[in-house]
Amino acid sequence: MSREPRNMDSLTKKSIEDIPWYHHNLTRNGAEVLLLEYGCEGSYLLRPSKNNPGQYTISVKSVNSVRHFPLVYDDIKFVFGVGEFFNVEQLVEHFKNYPIIPGDTGQAVTLAFPYPSKVDELSVYEDITRHVVHSGSFKCHTLSNPSSPINELPDVNWSVASKEGFLTKKGAIHKNWKRRWFVTNRYTLQYYNQRGDKKPLKVLDLHLAEEAVKNETCGKPNAFSLVFPDRTFFLYADSKQEMQEWIDLLSWKLRNKVKLKKRCETV
Repeated sequence: MSREPRNMDSLTKKSIEDIPWYHHNLTRNGAEVLLLEYGCEGSYLLRPSKNNPGQYTISVKSVNSVRHFPLVYDDIKFVFGVGEFFNVEQLVEHFKNYPIIPGDTGQAVTLAFPYPSKVDELSVYEDITRHVVHSGSFKCHTLSNPSSPINELPDVNWSVASKEGFLTKKGAIHKNWKRRWFVTNRYTLQYYNQRGDKKPLKVLDLHLAEEAVKNETCGKPNAFSLVFPDRTFFLYADSKQEMQEWIDLLSWKLRNKVKLKKRCETV
């Protein structure tokens, strides 16, 4: 007698949750914070997909960003990239073989180190012997002026939204095009001479950026502009998809920056 799809789904879901590196309550942002802070290049984990309930996502740390890949379940098999796996055992065995995922910019990432969902923890807590409260508003300082106190806590956007890859940038002075390694994390965009360099050539504050838009006038394919009040950066990607991913991510950050500013102004 064949199983009903619902029973099969329940069985598979239970088996998925038994994978040691399955994080059942982890969000995309939580995965980025966890892997960027504590993972190394090649660390990865499995989590549920927020945008596609019943589906899953593999999150893996690259050099300075976290990439996310869909793991699809269609009631019969799991599909990861071009691979198909008809049970959890086949899926886990695949990941034991260190799969390599190429990128549009030619930068491959190897899924090498599964990040466990359960780790040993020390059960030691501190006693609260005294407890006081402020009689008025709590004073804190702005990041731009540590000596200037403000009465309210700053409205912070905690999203990471990381990405990295090669882009070719037009110079400000000589107007020549040079290939650079770009990394965005939270509200900074940094670019380096080469992938793996420790010191960036420049760090841009995306709080100051105005828009990221496709550019069809600079004479380069897959080009876009990142506009600041005092300068516009002209960039192009290796593919149309990579260009669109950068535009979408940067535009998302700028939209959230505007929402954050409006919330602060209404306080």
